[in-house]
Amino acid sequence: MILRVTRFVENPKVCFKCLKFGNTRFRCDKDKRCSKCGGTHKDECTVPIKCFRCNEPHDALDKNCTIFIREQEIINLLRNHDISFAEARERAATGQSFAAVASRFSFSRTLLLLLPAILFRHKIIRRGGTQDVASLRL
Repeated sequence: MILRVTRFVENPKVCFKCLKFGNTRFRCDKDKRCSKCGGTHKDECTVPIKCFRCNEPHDALDKNCTIFIREQEIINLLRNHDISFAEARERAATGQSFAAVASRFSFSRTLLLLLPAILFRHKIIRRGGTQDVASLRL
C-alpha cells in the first residue's frame, strides 16, 4: 500500500478574546476585542470592517490578512528548519536567507555557552567569588 503524505501546515494560534497571535482565550487577561474593527465595545459593531493589524478592509480573523500569512510563515520556518522563534521572526521580517540569520544567532549562542569557560580561564570567575569585570583587560 502506498500513501501520499504531505507536510502539515499549522495555522497560527489566535486568541478569540483579544485577537492576538500566540495567545489563547483561556489564559488571556485582556479585554474582548471586536474582530470587525478591533474596538473593545460590547454592543453590535456599526463601523465599516477594518483589520486592526494591517488596516485593510477585512475581518481580523481573515486568513488572507498579510499579518496572518506572516505569522503562518514564521510557524513554518520553526517547523521546517528547527530554529528558534526569534530566528524565524527575524528571517520572516527581513527576508534574509536562513544561513544569514542563523549564523548571527549561532555565534551569540556559542558565545553564551563558552562564556563561563572563558571567564574561568581568565580567572574572572573563581570558586570563592568573582572579580569586577570592568577592571579587567582581556
